[in-house]
Amino acid sequence: MRNVLTVMVVLSWVVPVVAQSAQPGPVLQSPPASQPLSRLQLNRPAPRQASTSLASPLPVPANTPIVSLEGVCDRSSGTASKGCKTVITRGQLDNIVDTTSPDATPFVRRQLAIKYARTLAASAVAERQHLDRDPVVAKAIQEQMKQARKQVLAAALYRKLTEQAGRVPESETRKYYSEHQADFEEAGLRRLSIPRSFVTDGGPGFDADKAKAKADELQKRALSGDDFQQLQQDAYKDLGINASLPPTRLDMVRRNQLGPEERKVLDLKPGEVSEVLELPDSFVVFKLESKRVMTIAAAQNEINTILQSDRMRKELQDTAKNIKADFNLKYLEMPTAPELFPMPTPGRSVGPQGMRPDPRSRMMSGARRWPSLQKRPTVPVPSVNQPN
Repeated sequence: MRNVLTVMVVLSWVVPVVAQSAQPGPVLQSPPASQPLSRLQLNRPAPRQASTSLASPLPVPANTPIVSLEGVCDRSSGTASKGCKTVITRGQLDNIVDTTSPDATPFVRRQLAIKYARTLAASAVAERQHLDRDPVVAKAIQEQMKQARKQVLAAALYRKLTEQAGRVPESETRKYYSEHQADFEEAGLRRLSIPRSFVTDGGPGFDADKAKAKADELQKRALSGDDFQQLQQDAYKDLGINASLPPTRLDMVRRNQLGPEERKVLDLKPGEVSEVLELPDSFVVFKLESKRVMTIAAAQNEINTILQSDRMRKELQDTAKNIKADFNLKYLEMPTAPELFPMPTPGRSVGPQGMRPDPRSRMMSGARRWPSLQKRPTVPVPSVNQPN
């Protein structure tokens, strides 16, 4: 009973503490590594050493008492309240927090220790006053215990399935590598890019045909061995484009970092120049300078993450195949029904913590990793009503 109540207490204050820790306060702490720093954080002076130490883990052994509560004990043990004592060690506190928030920072864990001690003390006083006999309180305890049990079981299911999915045999890793070697090619490219729309020194210069003709001309020069940086400069100069030159050298480019039309350049041989590629916003010419395939050792972590995701998805499908849900989409204000058994992601209270996202989810998001490849800046064309 007391163990269940303990879990129930944890579930009630883990999320508020984690949320509170994200708010600005007197204690300065480093933001999580997984989140980009804002401009405000970049310009903020470095915290003093005293404040920094508050967010750093302390070398405290697991059997070290974190808090000792005089007059607080388990009534079911038969110990008299007078003179009884409850001692909470660091190991016990870690076990409690790990039940629902294993990725909690040391700062958050210390805040939870304080809240947990306060909760135990207040509940001990309430028990002495027999508040648990109040029908309303008793009903609330019963309902929260039911919810706590369900949350603990749900987390246990995801934890079990994650552990099973994580046992990827080496043979599967090697098989995937041999069947998907094209996905692990890395190339050194040179690229010439001419926007379809641009502003010239003389005014509006929206002329896709002119841009295409210039791209064809420069592609022939590239075939003759002309330097791509010089070609890029000549293109902008000849067309009178008022914009910064895009980079022409791209190193260690993967197939999944290129757009659908651009991926064909990895099929070229080193030294070959592509035809002019007509993309939605530009005309592009590539030259493949080098190409290599990652070793299986270098690709192993990525492959295992992919296989773990596949195994986890299959485990969830097999486990929940007899469970169906009918959501009221009008109430939820959603166009389609949400997943009943979603794939776990980092930061979820239910599910594995710290599981890396499937690298294949980035197959169509190369622009985030290589902005110059797919989000080329196109200088806006002035409105027809705008004076020259």
